[in-house]
Amino acid sequence: MQLTTALSETEQFVVKITRDPEELLKTLKLRYQIFFLEMQGRQNLFELDFDDFDLTSDHLVVEEKSTKEVVACCRLRNSAKTDKFYSSQEFEISGLIKEAGRKVEIGRVCVRKEFRSGSLVLLLWRGLAEYMRSFEIQILFGCCSEPGVDAANAITVFNKIKQKGKLNDKFNVIQTEAYSNQQFQLLLADPEPATGLTEYHFSSLLQIYLTIGCQVAGPPAFDYDFNCTDFLVFLEIENLEKRISRKMRLAQ
Repeated sequence: MQLTTALSETEQFVVKITRDPEELLKTLKLRYQIFFLEMQGRQNLFELDFDDFDLTSDHLVVEEKSTKEVVACCRLRNSAKTDKFYSSQEFEISGLIKEAGRKVEIGRVCVRKEFRSGSLVLLLWRGLAEYMRSFEIQILFGCCSEPGVDAANAITVFNKIKQKGKLNDKFNVIQTEAYSNQQFQLLLADPEPATGLTEYHFSSLLQIYLTIGCQVAGPPAFDYDFNCTDFLVFLEIENLEKRISRKMRLAQ
């Protein structure tokens, strides 16, 4: 079995799907650095970010050619290979899954801090677009995290998403009970809710998702273990490659 499949590359980086054990270990270590140390300030015994979904996922990585280090990655769960999705822990997504066409769930997106330039992130999306083209994917979806679990701040973000015309609830996505927040529901029902941060800026990842054309499927879920508020984003991908190619030309 081929251990890596290159999808795109530049002089400095290569984007690929990897099954190579050494590269996968580097990927799990990078995720640990971001999701445990950087975002939560906590450790685990193995210094890896790993769960059961990793065993049946495709792992898209950006490798720096000169050092062979993994500097960015994301996890992909392809509906051609599985019917179990991470998002279903937090959201009721049956309406989305029943939609015609193949789907891919994206998750665990991270980039090493010193490489968080727009051009490298867009290179990761170019590899993603090539992956979706090769598998004839119709819908991309996944959880996108904003920091913290404050309901007032969450309603501020949610209202900004609506104001930008990025809310699309056609799949009737709602939070599962374990990831709901009663205060948020009360604020949502209030015609003039109090808001949290008045000058709130989307996380860079959510901003990128919205920029490439993603929509938000409904109110957020609250992940108390990881101390974040998750929005389910989705994209029907007809124009994804054109959007990414245009953005990469502008970034050069």
